[in-house]
Amino acid sequence: MSQQARDTLTLDRGTYAAVVRLDVESRPESLTLVRSLLGAVGDTLLLDPEFMDDLRTAVSEACNNVVLHAYDLGSGLLSVSLLATPEGVQVLVRDSGGGMRRISPRTDRMGVGLAVMGALSERMELRTNPGGGTDVRMWFSHAGVDSDSFSENQNWIPEPAPLSGDIIVSVMPVSLLAPVLARLTRAAAAQARFTTDGIAEIAAVTDAVAAYAAGASSGGPVDFALSTTTRRLELTAGPFGEVAVVADEHAQHQVSGPGHEFAEPAFESHGDRKLLRTVIVDERVSA
Repeated sequence: MSQQARDTLTLDRGTYAAVVRLDVESRPESLTLVRSLLGAVGDTLLLDPEFMDDLRTAVSEACNNVVLHAYDLGSGLLSVSLLATPEGVQVLVRDSGGGMRRISPRTDRMGVGLAVMGALSERMELRTNPGGGTDVRMWFSHAGVDSDSFSENQNWIPEPAPLSGDIIVSVMPVSLLAPVLARLTRAAAAQARFTTDGIAEIAAVTDAVAAYAAGASSGGPVDFALSTTTRRLELTAGPFGEVAVVADEHAQHQVSGPGHEFAEPAFESHGDRKLLRTVIVDERVSA
C-alpha cells in the first residue's frame, strides 16, 4: 500500500476507511479470533447489525473452508484482510495450501459454504495463486451501493506484519487499534484458560499499549502479535521508530493483584527500531 493511500485513511462516524489484517494458524479455534476481529471493526465503525451478520457469516464460512480443506496434513496460514470504506467492505481470505481444489460443490459440504458466501456477499471471487494457495475475495455493499463502486485494485491489501506470534495483526488507522487489540487479547486469553478475573484485568494492559501506540504512530499501519501458552500471554507491538520517554500515565500503568503478574511494557531493539513487549501470567486458582 502506498504512503499516499495510507494518509487518505480517516476514521469517524461520517466517512471512514479502515484496513486490518489477521494472520493465524488454520485451526478450528481460530474462527473465534476472526469473529472477534470482525466484531471489533463493526462496533467501532458503527456498521449496521444486519450487514455485520451477513459479513460475519460469509467470512466464517470462508475461513472454515480453509480449516477443513486447505491443508492435507496439519494446518497452515489463515489470513484475513479487510478494507472498510463508505461504499462497503471488501474481505480477502487467503491460504497457502491446496485451497479448494478437487472438491465437487455438489457432493461436499464446502459447496454449501460457497453458496452461503455467494448469497450473502454482493460479489465473490475465487482465485488459485500461482505459488499455491487460494484467495477468496468478497464484496459487501452498503444499502443502495452497487458493487461496481468497488475498486478491482488490490493495493490496499497489507503486507504481513514483521512480527512473530500465534496471532499477528496489522491495523490502520491507529484509532482502530484499541478495540481490535482489546477484543483479540481477551479471546486469546480465554483460549489460554485465563480466569474470568484475569481476562478482565487484561484491559489495563491493552489500554496502556494502545495509548503508547497512538502517540508513537507515524500514520501508517500499527502491528501487534500475541503468543499464548496455558495462563500466559505475551504481547508485542511495533516496530516503532525512535522511542521517546513515555509520558502518558496509561503507558506507565502497572497491574497488580493476587495471582496476577504483569510485566510493565518494555522496549526491545529491532534493528534501528523498537518493539514494545509485555507478558501477562494468570496464577489464580479457577473457581
